[in-house]
Amino acid sequence: MDLGFHGDTLLHRDRTFEMVDQPLEQYFELIGTRPEFEIASAVGRGYTAQWMIEDGWLFLVNMQARWSDAETLSLTHLFPFAGSKVFAAWFNGSLRAYRRDKPLPDLSQADRQPYPDLTLTIEHGRIASSTLIHRASTVSSSVRPAATLDNDSAEVIELASYRRSSVHAAWNEVMV
Repeated sequence: MDLGFHGDTLLHRDRTFEMVDQPLEQYFELIGTRPEFEIASAVGRGYTAQWMIEDGWLFLVNMQARWSDAETLSLTHLFPFAGSKVFAAWFNGSLRAYRRDKPLPDLSQADRQPYPDLTLTIEHGRIASSTLIHRASTVSSSVRPAATLDNDSAEVIELASYRRSSVHAAWNEVMV
């Protein structure tokens, strides 16, 4: 897989992220065939996809593509029994993404790649762990006092709390 942005987006915690990784490609590997898309402006893949995280689950919610005969493709062509979204149970691995409301980095230079704003480890479509990084050019490297936490910092703290409660819930389930 080429490192770069391929047009896939992820909606998570009311923010839109540009994705580096391509979860739908794992689905094509699983079914043993890749549809013949019309290759146009979708960076050589022939499609773009929109994803969302809902209650810790990864869903495919939309897709723009055309078959090689120029007919428009919809989610129901690939997933005939799907409703308005498709649970990505096939996906295992990392999802790396950058916030769309900040300038996107140039991923073509390997030595200058910043850490992604969001890194999710997904196991069978469920978030196993996540990291949210606050990327801002004006923030100093010193630790900010708790009284001046902004919304982004609160998300990192909330994320840590979410992870802790998930670990406690898993522990309680094992002990029962």
